[in-house]
Amino acid sequence: MKRILGRYQTLSNPIKLLLTGLFFVQLVNASFTLLINFYLDKQGYADYQIADFTSWRFPAIMIFAIPFGIFIRGRKLKPYFQVAAVTSPTIALFILWAAGSGYDSLIYLGFFFWGISFTCIQITSLPFIILNSPKKQHSPAIALSFMMMSLAIFICGTSSFVLSNYFPEWFPVRDLLLLFALLGYAGVFFIHRITLQENLSERQTNLNFSGQYDWPLILRVIVPTLIISTGAGFTIPFVNLFFLNVHGMDGGTFSLVGALSFGLVVIGTLFVPEVKDRYGYKIAIVLIQALAILFLILMATTEYYSEMWYASILAVAFFVIRQPLMNVAGPMTSELTLSYVGKRNQELVSALNSAIWSGSWYISSQIFRILRQSGMNYASIFFITAAMYTAGVVWYYFLIRDYHKRKELGLIDEEE
Repeated sequence: MKRILGRYQTLSNPIKLLLTGLFFVQLVNASFTLLINFYLDKQGYADYQIADFTSWRFPAIMIFAIPFGIFIRGRKLKPYFQVAAVTSPTIALFILWAAGSGYDSLIYLGFFFWGISFTCIQITSLPFIILNSPKKQHSPAIALSFMMMSLAIFICGTSSFVLSNYFPEWFPVRDLLLLFALLGYAGVFFIHRITLQENLSERQTNLNFSGQYDWPLILRVIVPTLIISTGAGFTIPFVNLFFLNVHGMDGGTFSLVGALSFGLVVIGTLFVPEVKDRYGYKIAIVLIQALAILFLILMATTEYYSEMWYASILAVAFFVIRQPLMNVAGPMTSELTLSYVGKRNQELVSALNSAIWSGSWYISSQIFRILRQSGMNYASIFFITAAMYTAGVVWYYFLIRDYHKRKELGLIDEEE
């Protein structure tokens, strides 16, 4: 354990400050992930309307991400962290005001611009880590960057459960969201303290995209992202509605369940670099995600016997196990893809991944809305996710094989 934790202690101060600032920005994202659907439900919106609202953060990222990823190549990235640290909590406060006032058009607008705001740090953080830390620190730094969201959800979830259950009059769902939005501003302080001479990627001097980027490599790594993200869009944004409408779970209880599952994600993420170094990508990515798919299927099937007293217990158990299994593979898939495509493609791949996740989640959210309006149950929708996850994991298996072949041929950059 001491050796595992020691890998994280050696990270440079600028990386630690970035990750701390990222944590506070993620507090806003985490609180919305756990609670915004419950708040909108309390405001009288149906689940298909909620899906429509939340989906509008995704086309914003889809439209903005790729031009942004091209633009930032060869430029300093810290200013974009600063923008995100200010605008993300501000727009979250705007969404809460709009929802509380019943201004539907402003809710759409808020989610749209919130998507753009979050992109500023979502796309830039991994290239910053890759460019400004030695290769031996990439795995722990990337793992910690993914852990910030899990840690934020753990803290939001446990805090929401305690505050909503023991101080319900002081902390209804709206005020919990307000609290975490205000805490998000603390990220400004930590990001402002980042001081270093940034290592920059090569500036793009023209718009000859065919010559500036290695498109065959890029296409190979974005295909599994497209498949998995499309499937995830049917489940991740709406799993709280599954627990609400199928198992009658309120926002406070789900917050505790989410906190427990993401607490396990935090613990699991600490061990990810060690697992990768000892067993390789096939175990760290393929086997772990395969197990996650199994538990997703088991969770979905609880809808078929939801009237039984033990159904909700099993659903929670399967969710709590499934969540860390799926999430701990994320840092390794990011490291794999960024290493696979090489330095000159990393900003664009980071942008493409954000655009793909957002675009596919928007499409999936709209399909989810249509399927729910037509009466399809949650289990059938989650089975679609499981099928697409399976296809994506199989693709990663073959991508990992090709990665090792390219590494043997000296085509993978192993520079320290």
